[in-house]
Amino acid sequence: SRSPRRPRAHNCQAPPLAPLHDVSRLAELSQAQLKQSLDAFVELDVAKARERNIYIVFGLTEVRQTAFSPLLYNSAATVGPEGVLGVFSKVHLPGDERHVFRRGGSWPVVETPLGRLGTLICYDQMFPESTRELTLGGAEILVLCTAWPIFLRHQYDIFSKARAAENHRWYICSNQVGHCDRGDMEYYGHSRIIDPRGRVVAETGDGEEGLALATIDVEADIAKQRNTI
Repeated sequence: SRSPRRPRAHNCQAPPLAPLHDVSRLAELSQAQLKQSLDAFVELDVAKARERNIYIVFGLTEVRQTAFSPLLYNSAATVGPEGVLGVFSKVHLPGDERHVFRRGGSWPVVETPLGRLGTLICYDQMFPESTRELTLGGAEILVLCTAWPIFLRHQYDIFSKARAAENHRWYICSNQVGHCDRGDMEYYGHSRIIDPRGRVVAETGDGEEGLALATIDVEADIAKQRNTI
């Protein structure tokens, strides 16, 4: 079995809405400019992964070229010292996201030395089918990238623990924290690592950035949960 690993969940500050974060300004960029900006963003994370020998899952606006015009996807990339390992595109799109992004249509699972990772994004967590698809696809660690608002914190607390427990899988949540620089949205924070029983083993707070750390044995803890009540 794999040796114990130390996953991390980052409580990240809501970023300023630069062109790549503000979908209303994406049209101002040429296709070449947009691709160049996104490529540089990904390359920066790959460089950090190689420098620190870690694996990073992060969100981005993904551009896919078609014969007529580029399509935008709300996506999350998994990178490591090897480079880009996989990209997941959000399947469940709420509200105005439907007018900007295309929905994804698959649930990829990425093989890493830490274990097999399955990614979901924000609103995907609302639907148990999301994590079930990933689990049936072989995922051992479920990773959520999200900007969950504080006024829906009760949902975040319930769903994150339930998704771990109902699938007998490790669940890592990375949530934004603080105020958005446009509008009144405030994010909950509380990035966390949850064990296969649905228990939080490490968590950040709210109001400021933080890092949740835990040393775990992925396979052993999953097997233990499968064989106990």
